[in-house]
Amino acid sequence: MTSTARSADSDVEVRRTGRALFLLMLGVYVMTAGGSLTSTDAVSAFDLTQSLIERHSVALSGNLTGSDALVGADGRYYSPFGIVQSIWDAPFYLAGRAVSAAGVKVGKPDSVPKAMVALSQTLLCAVIVWMTFHLAVLIGGSRAAALWAAITLGIGSLLWPYARFGFNQPLACATLLAAVANLIAGVRGSSSRKVAVAGWWLGAACLTRHELMLAIPALAIWLWADGAPESAQRRRRFTAFAPGIAVSLTLWLIYNWIRFGNPVDSGYLRDPVPGLGASLFTGLAGFLLSPGGSVVLYSPFVVLGVWGLIRETRGSQRSIAWLCLAIIATFLLFYAQLGNWTGWRAYGPRYLVIVLPYAALGFALWLRTLDGRALRAAGLAACLTGFVIQWPGVLMDYAKVSQSAAAGVDAPTRTARQWEWRESMLVLNARAAWHAVPANIRYVAGLETPPHPPAQADAGDRSFSQQFAFSLDWWWLYLFYMGALSRVMVVIILIASFAWIGSWTAHVLRLTAHG
Repeated sequence: MTSTARSADSDVEVRRTGRALFLLMLGVYVMTAGGSLTSTDAVSAFDLTQSLIERHSVALSGNLTGSDALVGADGRYYSPFGIVQSIWDAPFYLAGRAVSAAGVKVGKPDSVPKAMVALSQTLLCAVIVWMTFHLAVLIGGSRAAALWAAITLGIGSLLWPYARFGFNQPLACATLLAAVANLIAGVRGSSSRKVAVAGWWLGAACLTRHELMLAIPALAIWLWADGAPESAQRRRRFTAFAPGIAVSLTLWLIYNWIRFGNPVDSGYLRDPVPGLGASLFTGLAGFLLSPGGSVVLYSPFVVLGVWGLIRETRGSQRSIAWLCLAIIATFLLFYAQLGNWTGWRAYGPRYLVIVLPYAALGFALWLRTLDGRALRAAGLAACLTGFVIQWPGVLMDYAKVSQSAAAGVDAPTRTARQWEWRESMLVLNARAAWHAVPANIRYVAGLETPPHPPAQADAGDRSFSQQFAFSLDWWWLYLFYMGALSRVMVVIILIASFAWIGSWTAHVLRLTAHG
């Protein structure tokens, strides 16, 4: 067989593996999706989507965040978040509205559109896993190493819990990763078109979460230096890369001016909630050591991932290793200086979701140094360890759990949630799941009567979702408890989901064994 034929065969196997991985992760994420929007951030993004479509305005319907700092120049309230998340949500909102118009009425009038918007995150996170796998192969990881690293990212990291909510971290993660992947492919393949695409993806990332602009210097330096290009080659690279970023920054300035009358104020300059400029040391210590926000605790593979990147700074992919380390360090330092570095009521350090793929790339680079049996053992161990850590966040809606805890006599403070084990979301969710899992099994099996929340509620009922705090945070259980699904339909959904996940798991494992 010629080298060209072997390369073509390898490319086919990589595409086949990536497709199987995507379908596996999509099945896992859809089966365990929450299907609700219970956080203020997610509800604000949803409200902006609704406003764009229904009212043709970028103003919110009211003071959803509870902060007067977000009053605009015209006296109306505006979202402090980037607009791209709300644009991404739009087709899913319209699909949900169409389902409601067809006669499907459950919960509140906006429950179905909100569920559709929340489910859109499952697609995003499956794409993130798929992109990470392909990028890991591109930078020199073996197919088996890339696959184990991507699977660990998918079900052994915080990406899984955040595949279930309407936060903008997954979209920010996906757009930044698309920028990095296209930039690397464009530079290594001498493709100005891919470099230009990378610039547009980075622009979309900046309009999703404002702070992703901080990635521009790291990517620009890498673009300037990788391969020691000549001056003419550098000019071609930057000529292709710059337009997407320039357009997005211009739109960002205009968007801020429309909302707050200040082109550089995205809404956070007057908002005390993030706590800009707090102790950097405290934040770094928290991201490493705290029970409430340690990335090492909530995504353990990161340790091996960073170690793999550090090792590779002396290897054949040193420039990419430095790029990944620069991205991780940039956002670790930025988020560490926030007083609210955990993201308030969050399952682990949700802000750091955007850096997890780069740690996964380092993990793949480390795994490729092992032989087949050791590689599979290390990949499986890292994946299962992270899998166990994610389950409390997947079983229970931490927003509902934290709200129940806050309603108690001794409501935990933000500091307690960050630094005290008993008040951390890992412990609170695990404790809630310990009671909820057997109870929900009895409810579904018909051995015990579940609580009966109202099947319908007024649009202004802000406590409606909290009535489901007894339920595992899975969309099909919510529908069952509201009477929209029969017990037979729940069984059918479970059988179909396990069949899908089982078949693609077996397929992926076969591909891994021959990687």
